[in-house]
Amino acid sequence: SHGWEVINMTQHPEAALCREAGLRYAAIALITDYDAGLIGEDLPPVTQEEVFAFFEANLETVRRVLFRALAADLPGAAPAAGPGFERP
Repeated sequence: SHGWEVINMTQHPEAALCREAGLRYAAIALITDYDAGLIGEDLPPVTQEEVFAFFEANLETVRRVLFRALAADLPGAAPAAGPGFERP
């Protein structure tokens, strides 16, 4: 709705291979910069240091998401739904 696009660096082969192997797979994306594909003299390129700083600043958010996702799969929790999420 905002006209944005996420430029993916990976996850295509991993998702297909995990599905083929019957493994559960979930992607967590962390957008590190917003200039990909933008061209203009008034748009300075994002530096590697800026990307790393943004990533570091958001590590706690990533940890929180992971811990909540893992906790949701504990015994007694509602099971994940969909193909590949059947419990043995």
